[in-house]
Amino acid sequence: MMRVARQVIRRAAVVGVLALLPALAGCSGSDLKDGPLRIRGGDAVVTMESKVGQMVAYGFNVMTNEGGSPITNLSAELVPAAEETGDGILFEPAVVVDIAALDTGYLGAGSWPAKEWSNHAKPLQGFEMTAASDGQVELFLVAKVTKDGQWLWPRTKVEYDYAGSHYAEEVTNGFAVCAPAPCTPRTSATASGG
Repeated sequence: MMRVARQVIRRAAVVGVLALLPALAGCSGSDLKDGPLRIRGGDAVVTMESKVGQMVAYGFNVMTNEGGSPITNLSAELVPAAEETGDGILFEPAVVVDIAALDTGYLGAGSWPAKEWSNHAKPLQGFEMTAASDGQVELFLVAKVTKDGQWLWPRTKVEYDYAGSHYAEEVTNGFAVCAPAPCTPRTSATASGG
């Protein structure tokens, strides 16, 4: 009798663990929301008029770590991804600027290098964002315009690691580039050069 009871308990334990595996697999490696990163900007598309050969910067996203531990492995991209929006604009690695280091305000968009901002820029890759008490950083996505066209990215996505979990935040802060001016960007999320 005791042997049968042990087998039933073992089988129930194995079935219980197997039932949990799909739920645990769903947590492992997936992007979570509601992490400690806060991105300010204002639900708007910032427009930059440009010309071929010019470097442009989009810096509308101001980030704060509201958690008690560092944020690491940051990456950022405009959505849809740059490779999906056509050729004519080449993105460089993203950079961040500590707002406290500046004597000026924020830069929504502009030519790059941009005065004081580029002097204080640090690569986003490898950047460790400390706790909220350390202030805010402005994210800059920098690109070179290589041919005439219009490009529109209506959203910005930032991914990062915090306290052993991976997070992804997507905000409706966007960027439009037009070369040559004047700018009449398409409102479609798939606008491309050409």
